[in-house]
Amino acid sequence: MIEPMQIACDANLKQGCRYLSLVHWNGEKHRPADSIKAEKYMRKACELEDGEACWLLSTWYMGNKERFRTIGKGELKELDRTSLGSLDRDMYKALEYGIKACELDIPQSCANVARMYKLGDGIEQNLDEAKKYVDKAREIMEEMKSRENIAGFTG
Repeated sequence: MIEPMQIACDANLKQGCRYLSLVHWNGEKHRPADSIKAEKYMRKACELEDGEACWLLSTWYMGNKERFRTIGKGELKELDRTSLGSLDRDMYKALEYGIKACELDIPQSCANVARMYKLGDGIEQNLDEAKKYVDKAREIMEEMKSRENIAGFTG
């Protein structure tokens, strides 16, 4: 499973690097997660201007403090994250990659950046920057909606 993605990533195909990274991040029964390789390949995908890769990398640097997931009727189930990769929390890197993903038109990343600035989450609070990134997220979403409403080829 890894070899074709490794070949694609070595050929600078950004999606190949992103998928290769996710394979290393998630691990498998016979192969544990490898956070170092996951980070390396996700960074490469981001450098190749894969907005989703930049966004994922940003979220990885934010850390994952979620321990429970709602499974219905308000019941909580503890999540098992032992098989997943993990990176040390670094909000400056999270911000750096979040901004890059936003610039590559990933609205979720713009929203994350806005939240970081609004709350001062690991960075200096800046409400003007927060508003700027909320506006950018809205702009991207409006553009995406307008593309959905364009009639395609009808033959």
